Amino acid sequence: MTFPARVTSGFIEGGRSLDRCRSACVNIARIDHHSDQMLAAAENLRMQALSPLVPELMSERLRSKAEHLEELAAQHRATRITLGDGTTSE
Repeated sequence: MTFPARVTSGFIEGGRSLDRCRSACVNIARIDHHSDQMLAAAENLRMQALSPLVPELMSERLRSKAEHLEELAAQHRATRITLGDGTTSE
């Protein structure tokens, strides 16, 4: 959750905002569904990168973005907390 006013003025005005989250924020929260969506998006990007119509530089960017999404999904899977015993899943 970000505080839009804090970014520009240094104080909170107007409350919290859920629509301005940044992926690098330490407070980011993901659920398994988000992880699944990231993997689906990565697969889509990899398919686009394979197209002969896509220039090589664009293909490299698409593959790089796909790899980043896969890393985020793997990080989520490795550090998620499950309801079973309160420990992280393996």
